[in-house]
Amino acid sequence: MAYQRVAFGYIFSKVQSVKGGSVIVGGAKTPYGYDIEIVDGKRQLAVNEDEAATIRLIFDLYTRQGKTIYGVKQYLDAHSISKKQKGNLNKARVQQTASRLKAAKKPSDWIAASISKVLGNETYAGRWHYRKTKRIKNPKTGKYKQIPRPRSEWMMIEVPAIVDEATFAEAQRLKNANKRIRKSKSRRTYFLGGMMRCAYCGQSVTGVAVKKGGKEYRYYKCAAFHTMQRYKTKCTESKSHHTRKIDTLVWNWLKDILLDPSTLQRSLDEYQEAQEDVQNPILRMIEASESKLTDLETQLKRLIDAYSAGVLSLADLAKSKADLDKQITDTRKAIEALQADLDPETLTEDDIELIHQFAAAFRENVNLIDADLEARREIAKLLQVKVVMARDYVDISCVLGKTISNVPFDTPRAFCYHAALPETDRKSTMEPQCK
Repeated sequence: MAYQRVAFGYIFSKVQSVKGGSVIVGGAKTPYGYDIEIVDGKRQLAVNEDEAATIRLIFDLYTRQGKTIYGVKQYLDAHSISKKQKGNLNKARVQQTASRLKAAKKPSDWIAASISKVLGNETYAGRWHYRKTKRIKNPKTGKYKQIPRPRSEWMMIEVPAIVDEATFAEAQRLKNANKRIRKSKSRRTYFLGGMMRCAYCGQSVTGVAVKKGGKEYRYYKCAAFHTMQRYKTKCTESKSHHTRKIDTLVWNWLKDILLDPSTLQRSLDEYQEAQEDVQNPILRMIEASESKLTDLETQLKRLIDAYSAGVLSLADLAKSKADLDKQITDTRKAIEALQADLDPETLTEDDIELIHQFAAAFRENVNLIDADLEARREIAKLLQVKVVMARDYVDISCVLGKTISNVPFDTPRAFCYHAALPETDRKSTMEPQCK
């Protein structure tokens, strides 16, 4: 397939670029605190001093002033220290989210997850890495998964450091200590935890447990509604739904596809077509640019051969070569920029075969899987399930397709998050009363 040929070439060219000293970043993927500069035909990270000052502040607040990651976020928000969005696509997403937040003054620039990522990013200590993970197939289950590569296999390029090694090491020590503390605390598991978004504000949907009368009730709730102080806004359109209702809708939809081989194949075909429609314009641009690059390099070789044969003078060679060198550099830059924005999601033939094998095993063990929450979560993650939750419907999508399902309503108070709260807590919340 043309797609697979280009995708393979894309991966190979990235490796060769890194071996040649170029970092594979650009647009929204450029680390905050850096800009991209082309030096001797190589893509290099150059410190953006305005952004770097914020990075140094984050490390200082965390390592020297003793703030938690959420405390760092609160400090940045309180002092109106915004985060510049990288890349046109990312800027457009932020602007779109902002326009949908009816009660918001502005979108939250910094979130705890992005601050945690900054604190763990070795780039800020002067080491940019590539190929930190690899994809392998489990010989027993036939499933593919991403696993960390040994550090000896990583590809590293030295870049300008924004923080010193001692500060970065202290941040890692604190993060590891906090991670051990978090692991010691018990956590509830939700079938769709981490896979849901609010249809109205775009923020994540989180699982919430409420105890009343000795019983525990679980709900899915928009995070900007449930913990609005973290988002500097309140999502006024959302409604909580009992986890059992949403889980049942999503799980039954997945089962209907997996249990019927013909439905499964049709769903995979439709997903392939949709993903190729998204990727093909960029792939065609890459193919055209690579063809142009080949032509330019051929012209350069002929030019040098002509000079060697005495057909061209040194002055003519210098003039023509300078022009070709510039075109070659610009074309390589254009290809790398396209590759940086290309994120292939089309399933390979191996992926499709793996899903069919998995579905066959699923049909034989469906009753056991129905009763195993962790197994159902693993299946949902394997199939890349995403759910957008609204007041009266859920929009479900995964590699097998997508659907919109109406959420069945029960007796109003039976599944009303607000009504499940004790009376004193109910009055103190900023949430509207359930109707």
